[in-house]
Formats: sequence, C-alpha cells, structure tokens
Amino acid sequence: DPDRSIQMNLTIDTTTYTDDQDLTVHFQVEDKAGNFSQASYTMRVDQDSDRPTATFSNLNSLATSVGDAKLNPFGMSTILIGSVADDDAVDSSELAISFDGGVSWELVSVPPSSDTTYGNFQHDLGKLADGSERLDGSYRLRLRIQDINGATGYAPVSGDVYFALDRADPTLEFTSPPSPVVDAIVGGDFILAGTTYDANGVSKVELYLDKSGLWVELPLTDLGSGNYSWSYSYLVPSDNSQDGPRYVRIKAYDAINGYYMVERAFSVDTRRPDTPVLTSVVPAYVDTTLDVAGTADDGAGGSGIARVEYSLDNGTTWTALSGASTWNGILDVSGLPEGLQTIRFRAVDRGGLVSDPVLGVVVIVDHAVPGFAITNKTDYDTSYQTVDFTLNGTAQDFNGIKRLDLSLDGGLNWTSFGGTTTDNTVLNWSRTITVPSGTTR
Repeated sequence: DPDRSIQMNLTIDTTTYTDDQDLTVHFQVEDKAGNFSQASYTMRVDQDSDRPTATFSNLNSLATSVGDAKLNPFGMSTILIGSVADDDAVDSSELAISFDGGVSWELVSVPPSSDTTYGNFQHDLGKLADGSERLDGSYRLRLRIQDINGATGYAPVSGDVYFALDRADPTLEFTSPPSPVVDAIVGGDFILAGTTYDANGVSKVELYLDKSGLWVELPLTDLGSGNYSWSYSYLVPSDNSQDGPRYVRIKAYDAINGYYMVERAFSVDTRRPDTPVLTSVVPAYVDTTLDVAGTADDGAGGSGIARVEYSLDNGTTWTALSGASTWNGILDVSGLPEGLQTIRFRAVDRGGLVSDPVLGVVVIVDHAVPGFAITNKTDYDTSYQTVDFTLNGTAQDFNGIKRLDLSLDGGLNWTSFGGTTTDNTVLNWSRTITVPSGTTR
C-alpha cells in the first residue's frame, strides 16, 4: 500500500572514510501526521574491497616459507604469468615486483599494454633488474598493484610467496674410488663414495647395481650450502661369482626432480695370481748383486699380472721388478748380512691381489774375503832354508772354507791342500815345503 509503506535505496561512497573503522548510518522517518521514528546501522569500513588485485597463474601462493620454495619450481622457463584487476582500472605503468620483502621494487617486465580493469602480465624471474642472470636458488617475491586513483594492493595480500630457480641438474662426483672412473679393477670389498650439489638442495641419491637390477636410495649427509655426501659399501663375494666386468650407476635428484647420472665401470677379480716362477739360474753364493728373471700368470679369467715384486727383509717391504707376466731385474743384495738369506718374490694382479704362497729363493751371501794367517812364518822369513820345513796357520770365513791353495812360483801355478769347513769354524792347517837341492826361494 503506497499510502502506508515506502521502500528506500541509498548508496554511500565509503572510499573517503578511514579504513578499518566503524561507520554508523542513522535514519529518520516522518509520517504524514508529523511523527518521527529513528534507526541506525553500524558497518565496518574495509578499503581493501576497493584495492586492485592480482592472481598468479603458475605460482602457488601457499609457499610462504623458504622450505616451500620447491612448490614453485622454475626450470627451463622462468616466466611468471598472472593477471591483475580493478574496478577503476589498474595503472599498468606502476605494476611492480619485489624480491626482498618490499624493501626495493622493480617494474614488471611485461605489464598490461594499457590501463585496464583486467589484464595479463609476465615477469622473467631468471633476470635481475639490470638484465643479468639471477642465480639458481630459493627466492621470495611480492607483487604491488596500483589503480588509476592511487589505491594500492599486493599479492599476496600479506607476506611473500617463495619460488625456486632450478635450471641446472645437480652435480655428482666420485671421491672413492678416485678417478679415473673407467676400468678400475677390484679384488675385494670396497667403498663407493662421492658428493653431490644443487643450489636448491638434493632430494635423494640412488644406486643401481648391474647384478641386482634395482635402484636403491642411499643415505645423504647434509654438508650445507646445497652440498651432500653419500657412500655405499660394495661387497664382493669371494667365490668368484661376480668376477668380470661390472658397473654401477648413481643418480642425484634435485628438489624439482631433475637428475644427473654417472656410471662407473670396473672389473672384479677375486682370484689370486699364481706364485711366480724363477727361470734364471741363481748361484749358490752372492755378494753385491743378483740377476733374476722369471714368469708370472693370473690364470684364466684373471685381470692380468700388474707386476712382480721382491723383498729382502722377510716381506716387510716390497720393490717392483721390470715387466709383468715376464719379469727381470738386478737385485742389490750388498746390504744383506752374510750367511743363508731368503729372497722372496710375489706376483700382484691388476686387482691388487697377491700370490700366496710367495716364492722363496735361498742364497748364501758372502761379502768378506776369508781370513788367513801363517802362525810360524817368523821362524823362516829371515833366513835361507836349505832343508824341507813346515808352515802352520789358520783360515776362517763366515760361510766356511772351501779349499786352501799354494803357489811356489809367484802365483803362476796353484795346488790345493788342507781341509774345508762349512761354517765360521777356524781351520788349522799345516803344509810341508820341500826344498829342492841347490835352489833358493
């Protein structure tokens, strides 16, 4: 009934009122008889509803900490895409982005082409403001939008959103066994170890063994600044079941699942080489040097002979000879003490295994000349002898006396006499000298 009721609509421009304050609107109604009635309505002023906004098309705004940066990975493409909107129109010349929490701002590289109530924008996150490359790593950003009336909005509304630049795969290196990484030969258990790095962190490292056909995740040790270490104990069966060419593969994954793989080839050889064979003739007695030669063999399926070594100190130290499967050398035995000595020889294959048993060669070392004395020469060395006489004396050597020789013609001819010894026992000797009639010597 138009005489009894009336509907009223009122629009209030709240943009001039203080933000985040209560605003009370009072109403007064007068009827035809002059009676008054009053009412009021209180509301909260929120200027944000009139601020420009932005939406990211390829950025997850839930990534609000550096640990969440991997939720927003940018790899080969580093272009941030989004849109802006405002009922009064966005000022395209003022669209800016900050990477330091709002301390400094730079203009978006590709804003909307003109002021608009809705428009798209792009920004290259891989470039710094001066056009140089931004390094891979974790970063934060915030977008600032301004409308044509000067009202300012932000995206996110509060705080920053984090993202990760990750254009490079992680690096991966072996530290054990050391380089070269190809054709290594192992004769037993060994440690595979290495390091890996990625600016945004490494999520996992996996190992593939050719015998198992499976990828196994390895434990990682965080060394800081994107560096990690890893290791794996490779167990080699002693029953020769894995002898021959082998390989392993290592994969390192970064935070955005990019990976880098390294393969290491090696050979397993658990069979010891045969004991080397001496082919040269070894004299019974040696003084300063000894010439030796021989052969060595690693058997069928072996990795091959690397070298043959000899030891003069009962296996404490070993010295390599020339050659490998055929070998030779001149040994310096001048430092060995006199008497029976054992020179040891062993073969070493390319896997580092040594022959067992070793070859032992026994020689008699004899450096010094034998000792010799005439005990009664003073009885005869000052007078001429006209009748037969007898010389007496001693002889001694550490390794024994083989024989005594006598010359009566100035050393042109010699005859043997006396006895022998087998050790350093003193040999007492006696020899009668026959004086021919009419001669003087």
